[in-house]
Amino acid sequence: MQPALGARSISLLWYRQDLRLTDHAGLHEACACKPAALLPFYVLDDRQFKPRTFPQHASAEEGLHFVSGLPKLGPWRCRFLLQSVHMLQEQLRKRGSDLLVMRGPPEARIPDLVARLISDLAQGDAVPGWASAGQPGTDLPPSWHVTLHYHQEALPEPADVEDRVHAGIQAAVKQLALPGLTWEMRAHWGHTLYHPDDLPY
Repeated sequence: MQPALGARSISLLWYRQDLRLTDHAGLHEACACKPAALLPFYVLDDRQFKPRTFPQHASAEEGLHFVSGLPKLGPWRCRFLLQSVHMLQEQLRKRGSDLLVMRGPPEARIPDLVARLISDLAQGDAVPGWASAGQPGTDLPPSWHVTLHYHQEALPEPADVEDRVHAGIQAAVKQLALPGLTWEMRAHWGHTLYHPDDLPY
C-alpha cells in the first residue's frame, strides 16, 4: 500500500540468515528513505532445534512413509548462530542502534511486534530500541507508513513463513485500524553471487 502524502516512515528490518551490516540490500534501503525510526530485529525460531521428518520410499506396496531426522541446527551450528547474533547486536550498539532478539515462530512474533508498534503510535509513546527523530509523544503526525524489509529466501519452507508473516500483519493492522497507517513488506535478494533477474535464462 502506498503511503499517504506527508506520512512519516518507519523501517523494520527482519534479519534472517543475513547477519551483517555490509552488502545488505535491506539495510541500505531501510536507511535510504530516512525513516523516523529504524528497528532491526531477529527471531530465533524454536523449530530449528526440533528433529525434522522426511518422506522415504519404502516399497511399491507400502508407498511413502516418514522418518524422523536431525534438527536443522545442531549444537555447533547453533553456537555459531548465537555468536553471530551477538556480534551483530554489538556492532549495531556501537552505531547507536540495537538488535531486538525475539524467540518463537516468526509468523507469530512479527505480527505481535507490529501490533505493539501500532498501539504505541496510537498513544504517542516511544518504542524501546528505536533510534527516533524528534521528541517522542509530541506533535505526532497524522499518518505513518511502516515498511518491513527482509531478505527473501528461495526454499519453500521459509517462503511459506513469509506468506504467513504477511497474513498475520495484515490481520493485526485490520484489527487495530489506526487511521492514516499504511504498511508494506519489501523483499530483497542477497544470498547469491548474482541476482536472479540478471541471469540470461
